[in-house]
Amino acid sequence: MAAPAPPRTRVVEVLADAGTWRLAVLPLAVAPLSGFAGPAVLLPAVGAAVLVLVAVVRARRAAADRARLHRWGTDLLAAAHARLDAELARRTAVRTTAAAARLDAALARCRAEAGAELALLTPAREAADVP
Repeated sequence: MAAPAPPRTRVVEVLADAGTWRLAVLPLAVAPLSGFAGPAVLLPAVGAAVLVLVAVVRARRAAADRARLHRWGTDLLAAAHARLDAELARRTAVRTTAAAARLDAALARCRAEAGAELALLTPAREAADVP
């Protein structure tokens, strides 16, 4: 089983969801509501927006990595389960065949012993039946 694929490094792929940019714009939208406005608030709001964007990108990347590793682990366990099932089925078939051969040999011995005993009893019976 191959190792999981390396994480995607393109920011565009991580930001593909429509809600990500909204989180980044939130500090810019909230800044005028705080009572402060103008260029003095713009730089901290942009900085907060960048921090939010970086946090969202990292969280999504970590979630994607966890999901990828979970799928890889599930696939690995499924492959191991299939191999174990195949090996157990093979061993069961071998043991069943060997047990059937031993039972057939034991049955043949029992039949031979019973036949020999019947053969010993048959002449004595015929002699006893004749008047």
